Amino acid sequence: MFREEQVLLYADQMNGLQKIPNEVLGTAKVMKPYMGKGFLLRAMGNKNPEVAERLGDYMSKNGGKYIRPAYVIATGMALGDFAPETLDNRIEAGKNKDFQKFIPAAASIQYDHNRFLIHDDPEDYSLLRRGEPAYHVVHGLDFGINDGDYLDVLSENVIVNANEIFGRVWSDETRYRMIRARTDMQEKTVFGQNYEFTKRDQHISETSVKDVIKILEMKTGYTTETPVRYGSIISGKSDGFIDRIKMPMIYATIAFQIKDDLLNILSEKSSSTGKANLKDQKMGKDWAGDLNEGKRTLPLVIAYERADPKDKKFIEDHISSRGPYMKLKDMKKRYDFNNPEHATELTRLLFVGNEKRNLPNSVKERIIQIEHECGAIQDSKKMMFDYLNRANEGIKVVLGRGAATIIQMNNFAVYRNF
Repeated sequence: MFREEQVLLYADQMNGLQKIPNEVLGTAKVMKPYMGKGFLLRAMGNKNPEVAERLGDYMSKNGGKYIRPAYVIATGMALGDFAPETLDNRIEAGKNKDFQKFIPAAASIQYDHNRFLIHDDPEDYSLLRRGEPAYHVVHGLDFGINDGDYLDVLSENVIVNANEIFGRVWSDETRYRMIRARTDMQEKTVFGQNYEFTKRDQHISETSVKDVIKILEMKTGYTTETPVRYGSIISGKSDGFIDRIKMPMIYATIAFQIKDDLLNILSEKSSSTGKANLKDQKMGKDWAGDLNEGKRTLPLVIAYERADPKDKKFIEDHISSRGPYMKLKDMKKRYDFNNPEHATELTRLLFVGNEKRNLPNSVKERIIQIEHECGAIQDSKKMMFDYLNRANEGIKVVLGRGAATIIQMNNFAVYRNF
C-alpha cells in the first residue's frame, strides 16, 4: 500500500486558484432553465414529451460543472460584449440582448457534452456518472442511445433555429459560421474517440505519450477550444482571430483532461464500496475506473515505458488490450456458436458486454503505486502545468487585457478537485 499523502493531489488551495470562478457559478444559474423539460419541449416543437422529461430530469438535477458553456460566456465577457456583473442577476441577464446572443451556443455545447457522456458511458462500460447510476443504467441502453441522439438533434436545432427559439439573436453569417464550427467539433470528437478505441484495442506497448496527447486534443477539444470559438464567432471576430486563439485553447483542453485523468486515480475511493461518489471524492465516477477500462492515460503510458520488466508484466497482465465489449472474431475463438450450452454466455457478451475487467482494488493500488514510483504521476502533473502555462501565455498575446477572464477559467480547469 502507498501512503495516504500519495493519493492526495498537490496544493490546490494555493493562491485561491481552486476557487470556482464567477463565470462558472453564474453560467450554471443562468443556464439551468434551458436544461429543463419545459425548454426542451419548446425547442423541439413540443414533440416527444417523454424524452424531454427524461433528459430534463437528467440535466437539470445534476448538470455537471457547466465549464463548457461558461467558456462561451467568458469569451463574450473577455471580448467586451457585456459586463461581468450581468451574470449576477439571472432576470437582468435575460433582458440583456448582448448577453442573450451567447445563450444558444452555451446551451448547444452543454447538450452536446451531455450527449457525449450518455453515449460514452456504455462505450466504456461505466456504470456511474456524477455520483449516480449512468443514464443507460437507469433507462436502458436502448433509450440511452436514442436519447443521446435526441440531444444531438436538439443541439443542432438551437443553433440552426436560434432566431426562432431565442428571438433575433444572430445574423445569417453568424448562424452559418456556428453551424460550421459545430460540424468541425463533432468530426474531431468522433475521430478522437475512434483513435482512443483503436489504441485501447492494441497492446499497451503500441501507445506512446504522443498518442495520448493526440487523443486528448481530438476527443476533448470541445471542452475549451470549441466554446471559445463559439464565443468569438458571436462577438464578430474573424477566422484569423479564431486561428490565433485556437492553439492556446487546445493547450488548455489537454491540461484539463490530464487533470481529469489524475483525479480518476488520485482521489480517494469510498471506504465502504470502493466506488467513487460525490460525497467521498467529488468525482462521481468509479474509483480508478480508467484502469478497469484499460484507458491509455498519460500516467499509465509513462509508467509502462519506464517500468522494470516485472512491473511491465504486472501492467500487461491487468490492463486489457481490448475494450469492454468482445468482438465477434474473438468470440468465435472461444465459443462454439452451434453449441446450445454456449448460448447464454454468448447472449450476455453480445448484448450486455461485461467483458470489462473489474480489477480488484489491490491491483489498482499496485498500478498507481508503480505510476508513483517511476515518477509518471509527477511528470504528468508537470506536463499539465506546462500546457496550462502555454495556454495562458498564448491567451495573453491574443487578448491582451481581456485575457484575465479566460485565464481564470483555465486555472480553475487545472486546480479544481472535482
